[in-house]
Amino acid sequence: MTQQHTFHIPVMGTAFTVDTPLKVSQFGIDSVIALADDVLLERLRKVYADKNNLQYEEIKNNTKDYRADRITSYLNLVHKLANQKYEEYTTATKEKVEALKTFFATFPDISQLKKEFNKLTEKHFNINEVS
Repeated sequence: MTQQHTFHIPVMGTAFTVDTPLKVSQFGIDSVIALADDVLLERLRKVYADKNNLQYEEIKNNTKDYRADRITSYLNLVHKLANQKYEEYTTATKEKVEALKTFFATFPDISQLKKEFNKLTEKHFNINEVS
């Protein structure tokens, strides 16, 4: 995706921005994740896996490279969920545009509501080009 915004959300402390991408990425907003606390990342991975009905297997301290595995697993989960949220967001937007087109197509051309809508959209975008 090309960068559309002129800002990003910086690290504001480990717990403040560790899940920010899951909250804003579907809008094309860049953010960062503090990776210092692997225990927190593992706990959040469980929370988000449970919340999204995804399989979760705990990475225990006695596992070789447990810290790297926890961080990698959390980043993979964030990537998967962020992509999923983006797809859901864009699909919902397309569905709403189609519903709006259908709604106004039912009105006769002499309808005041249809005229006002067309007047409003002519200045900014063509509703028929949105998809």
